[in-house]
Formats: sequence, C-alpha cells, structure tokens
Amino acid sequence: MKTVLFDLDDTLFDHRHSSRVALAALRQTNLSLQSKPLLEIEEGYHTLLEQLHKKVLLGEITGKEALHERFLRLFRLHGEKLSKSKVEEIALTYRETYKVARRPVRGALQLLERLKKEVKIGIVSNNILEEQLLKLHYLRMDRFVDELVVSEEVGAAKPDPKIFEIALRRLGGDPDRSVMVGDSYETDIRGAQAAGIKTVWLNRRCLANPDGDSVMEIGAFEPLEEVAEKILSTVS
Repeated sequence: MKTVLFDLDDTLFDHRHSSRVALAALRQTNLSLQSKPLLEIEEGYHTLLEQLHKKVLLGEITGKEALHERFLRLFRLHGEKLSKSKVEEIALTYRETYKVARRPVRGALQLLERLKKEVKIGIVSNNILEEQLLKLHYLRMDRFVDELVVSEEVGAAKPDPKIFEIALRRLGGDPDRSVMVGDSYETDIRGAQAAGIKTVWLNRRCLANPDGDSVMEIGAFEPLEEVAEKILSTVS
C-alpha cells in the first residue's frame, strides 16, 4: 500500500503561530521586550529553540530545562537578567498561552482525511513522544494517523535515514511507494531522500529551493484536490 509520511511541527501543526501568540503576550507584559519588534523577538527565540532542542534530542537536558534556558538567553539578549522565579513565571505564561493558541496548519485536517482513503499515514518527528501525542489528540489528527514515530522513542532523529526506515517498517511501507511531506529542507527532505523516499517540500515561507525544480514544492495544503493529487502522484 502507498504510504505518506508527514512532519508534525510547522507542517501539520502550526507551531509558529502558537509561538508568535505566546511571545506577543510576553512582549506586552515585559518592559525589556516592549521596545523590540515582535519579528525580532520571534527570530531570536527560534534561533535559541533550534540550538537547545538539539541538546534535548541528545538527552543532554530536559525539555523544561531547555525552555527555561531559552528565556534566560532571550531576555539577556534584550538587556534583562532574569531571576529563577521570573524565568519560571515567564515559561509558564508562554506554555499556557501557547497551548490555547494551538491550531492545525490551514488545510491539514482536510488533507489527512482525504489521503487516508487511499494511503497509510505516518508522522516522523524530532521531539518528545508525550508532547506529540498530546498535540495530535488536541488537534483531532490522531484518527487519521496510523503510526507516530518520534526521535525520543526510537533513538534516531531526522535527517538520519534510520528514523524514516523505522517508520516505513512499522507501516509496512516501501520507499518506492512512499513520500515524505515536511517543511524543513535539511531534516525532512534531505533525510527522506537519504532513505530513498520521494519528497514534497511544504514551503509556506517562500524560501529559495536549494535543489531547484528537482524537488516537488507546495506553498500550502489548498486547494485540497490539487495538493492531494500532487502528493499521490509521487507514489503512483
């Protein structure tokens, strides 16, 4: 059977939206951030997120420790040294606001429902298993997903081809009849290619395609039938 693999964060789940809403709430209540454009704060935060998330994946620090360290560094960049209690307060505000703002990427639920009629669906994610399970349940995506493969659980992280191979093995899939859809060119696209899997790059931010026309690219999950056909055509 044909298999479609998806990344989760910023592919099916709109992580950047939730993060932006949470950072905007922090900016409103903290003087050291109020003079800075939200975009500048957001870019700095996501740079720190990527740096510290690698340590979480390697088991060097916990997710909670990484969250606290992100805010220590972020506020330090803007001239404020946070106390331990203030870091905990800010981290709690961020997490609670982030949770309330959770939403799917536009068109993602409809696309999953459409594809589920014809393929098996797996998610391949660099994250913590419990956190990703909660997201899928909250977004009501779990009903469409046959397998969730998370780096914490399997001991391999994208772009390592091993995590894709594990996903296909669980799904009973074949690389020649599978496709990976993801927003990160380095981890999702190059990783899947290394495992012999066809790819579709979700490029919602209109970035330059590193490989030109050799990789199929979409900018959104709408219009539904057009996008579904593009994805399905890669594994026909």
